[in-house]
Amino acid sequence: MEHKVWRTNVLAEMNHLRSVVTALLVVTGLSVASRADDGLEAFLGKPVFEKQRLFDDQRYPNIVVTTRGTVVAVWGNDGVVVRRSEDGGRTWGGAITVSEKGYHGGGTTVDENSGDLLVFVEDRQPPAPLTVYRSRDDGKTWRVQATVIGKDTNGNTPSMHMNEHGITLLHGKHKGRLLRPTRYYGPNGGGAEWPLQYTNAIYSDDGGKSWRTSSPFPEKGTGEATLVELSDGRIYYNSRVHWSERPRNNG
Repeated sequence: MEHKVWRTNVLAEMNHLRSVVTALLVVTGLSVASRADDGLEAFLGKPVFEKQRLFDDQRYPNIVVTTRGTVVAVWGNDGVVVRRSEDGGRTWGGAITVSEKGYHGGGTTVDENSGDLLVFVEDRQPPAPLTVYRSRDDGKTWRVQATVIGKDTNGNTPSMHMNEHGITLLHGKHKGRLLRPTRYYGPNGGGAEWPLQYTNAIYSDDGGKSWRTSSPFPEKGTGEATLVELSDGRIYYNSRVHWSERPRNNG
């Protein structure tokens, strides 16, 4: 994969990131929304938090902001739904069903080229069949997107489950490429196969219709990854580690 820059400082507690993501759902009155003329008051004012419960009895939150500024919260481990906010999270519309069944597990991706949203739904706890859903109207309606995802260099098909959202690259010769963290769960999944599991990423140059899969992250027993593009075009990739007995990669 031309765009990979693996960082091996793997964090052992990526659960903190999911807590932060969940918290973002309820931040609705930050003073950043201030329209202060001097441009500084927005950052110096006292922050205000209002707690709102968006979903009941569900796991795996994910939140993105669309190219039109709509905040879209995605949720679901027994069917997948979204809720939308067009005022920065102050108020939310009702639940919109993406899929009646299946696991979401994060990874919602905004295609900043087209404005489309992509949600990745697996039938059950991975490894499991995958269905990709696309919205062309800021999350109001969803349709199945026929998708081809290639195998990695080990011949394994990656799982989408339990990874953070994808991004659109903004710099360099691959500007416009979609990039999303993924993982390999092993043949059967579960903690007994930690030595076989690893994270990686998929990337698409055709708006999410087809994806190629990167080489594995250079640490076994990893999962629940996130990535971000740095201002110089490099990719910072970070993954939780589950396998405490793994041999360390010091290269």
